[in-house]
Amino acid sequence: MNLEALTPEIQSAIMGILMLSALFALANYIVTGFAIYNISKAEKVNRPWLAWIPIGNFYQLIKLGKGNYFFIATLIGVMIFGSYTNDIASILRLVFSIVYSGYSIYMYSKLCDKYDVNIFLIAIGVLAPIFILVESLGGFVIPVLLIGMYGQFKLARNAKKPINKNERVIETRVIGIKKKKNK
Repeated sequence: MNLEALTPEIQSAIMGILMLSALFALANYIVTGFAIYNISKAEKVNRPWLAWIPIGNFYQLIKLGKGNYFFIATLIGVMIFGSYTNDIASILRLVFSIVYSGYSIYMYSKLCDKYDVNIFLIAIGVLAPIFILVESLGGFVIPVLLIGMYGQFKLARNAKKPINKNERVIETRVIGIKKKKNK
């Protein structure tokens, strides 16, 4: 799309939406870092501060989910091909984004099970880069980020109280029944 061909009003509206999206993306990054940091501290994982570094937070997520570190290459691929504008780079960026998002959802699903958070909330947020890349979905980026932030917030909050699904609470009740005496 050629921005110069648009009216100044439309240009400023597009820039406003882009700035608002960037603000929500930054807020999402902070909440995600907070969630991964809290879980890293709760799990007593070395270097929980990596949650605040762009590639380090994905490394921590893989470490917490006991996944394969090879998938860090998908995030690096997204970053490398993010600056190119030709067709091949766009396709590679989309493919890397899909693999990265899919594996992130898989890693988060392990954490969500453990900390009793609905994976659906986080999965929606993890798909935000794909929504940004697919032009027809771009208008949904802010709601997707908001849903994802809510899921990450719940994960950060629940990191302080892990749920062990193997533990069962068994309650017993003693109920007394009175029999009528026959006369």
